[in-house]
Amino acid sequence: MLLAVVMNAGCMSGQARFEARIQEAGLTREIVHGTRFDHLMVRKSGRATGALHVYIEGDGTPWASITEPAVDPTPRNPLAFELMLRDPHESIYLGRPCYFGLTSTACNARLWTDQRYSDAVVESMAAAIKAALGTRDIHPVILLGHSGGGALAVLLAHRLNNVVAIVTVGANLDVAQWAALHGYSPLAGSLDPAQLPRDDRRVAIPEHHFVGSDDRVVPPWILRGYGRDRAAVTVTEWPGFDHVCCWISAWTDILAKLPER
Repeated sequence: MLLAVVMNAGCMSGQARFEARIQEAGLTREIVHGTRFDHLMVRKSGRATGALHVYIEGDGTPWASITEPAVDPTPRNPLAFELMLRDPHESIYLGRPCYFGLTSTACNARLWTDQRYSDAVVESMAAAIKAALGTRDIHPVILLGHSGGGALAVLLAHRLNNVVAIVTVGANLDVAQWAALHGYSPLAGSLDPAQLPRDDRRVAIPEHHFVGSDDRVVPPWILRGYGRDRAAVTVTEWPGFDHVCCWISAWTDILAKLPER
């Protein structure tokens, strides 16, 4: 019986595994409309004082091969979701356009490849957050993201008026440097957090960026370069951690050390 369960789990798609994980956690999914796109959203109750925590997932699986975009970019191991489950605060998990099976005529592979951080993606996610807040649209929000979700968190903070902090793990905040490091084609259709204007009125939002000393996907020097000359930015390097390990086990402690919001 155990072998059959393991084999069935191995055959499940990323989307099916995620749906099973939502149910296992005792949560429910809903769909929120942004601008051009629908977004999956999962709400989790918790400490309602302070800011609402909004979690954004990484890039998932944008490519099936070096030259072939994936048909479904849904992440196989959604780390941001697992981090949210360990957060004692009231939280929501917001999906990216065209992920988690939410395909539409507006979806195409560019939205999870070179346009993954495009204006269209950021605008739709910002609208979805506003829709999720409803009458609480002035309620303070903390944006939290893993990897590419961290890049989106910074970009989203410049589109929303109620963001009081940004928290990221292994975020590729200098998209051009990150793409060049890995020999990727430039993400010509995407915005780049490192290129945001320094004089933007939201530049003083506190940003807390965490990176593992052993992260080879987003090495610490990329985060340190991004944080240089940005007074509101702190970069914390965790010894022995990489892009995935061992953030889940440390997450509750990490959040506890952040300033209360």
